[in-house]
Amino acid sequence: MERNVRIQEGLLNHRLSSFLFDLASLLISSVAIYFIVLYSIFELGFGYVEKNNQVKQIENEYVLNLEEGLNYKEYETVLKDFYFNKYPEQIAKEFNELHKTDFTITHVYNIVVLKLTNVPTYETYKTDYYSYYQEADGSFNPDVLAIKIEGSGKVYEKNMSDLYYSSYNDLKKMLKSYNDEYLFLTLDVFNYRSASRMIGFGVSLIIFYLIIPLKNKYGSTLFEKVYKLGHVNKKDGYVVKKYKLIITVHDMIHEKFIQEDKETISAKRRVVENADADNLYANNTRL
Repeated sequence: MERNVRIQEGLLNHRLSSFLFDLASLLISSVAIYFIVLYSIFELGFGYVEKNNQVKQIENEYVLNLEEGLNYKEYETVLKDFYFNKYPEQIAKEFNELHKTDFTITHVYNIVVLKLTNVPTYETYKTDYYSYYQEADGSFNPDVLAIKIEGSGKVYEKNMSDLYYSSYNDLKKMLKSYNDEYLFLTLDVFNYRSASRMIGFGVSLIIFYLIIPLKNKYGSTLFEKVYKLGHVNKKDGYVVKKYKLIITVHDMIHEKFIQEDKETISAKRRVVENADADNLYANNTRL
């Protein structure tokens, strides 16, 4: 082992800067590898792009990609088509099984989309924007589409837009329940993206916190080397053996768990700095 004869604790700003730059490099590298894996490996081997395009095609067919803040009529048109033309039986069945009721699809629409009460009374038959249809005898008919209460102004228009968008935003989730093709395609796309993110982060972690430290004389990460930081033994100043750097990476990943169990920790962190012309500094060492 090599001994560093004149060492001192690394400057806090150097230690912090090296950590932040290493972390930024790790994230940038993860994103780069993510796209490489996603669009190269998964596209060639599993047809990710094709399946993602199929998902978008189905969503466009159902008009499920409208942005927030549009006129409420844009969402109303899509919602009515989805509820009354595309999946009326499935939606009513799902609602009735969940709430143990026997409502028609129109009644369900009045409740879910227009936010009216389940059972209308003279005290609860309307909101600021919609009212249950009232028969000639004064009773309320929940199986007739509710009547819009007219209003005007920017606040009214915004609230109407928000009212419809809250239900419109649930349509993709609902479609997964009623359309098996859409469900399986979205699951495949999600799995490809998740696997790519995990691979990207894992490869970057190995590169920045294992391979680079093992290649450097004093076990420094990329930016620890830039700031002349290295890893040495707390007690005697000897340079840490390379195999102990694996413990450093392991502890970094599991720090939240091991810090609660002091007796199981066989390593301690040491940050040191050389004051001579070579200026060897040390950072984040565990023994």
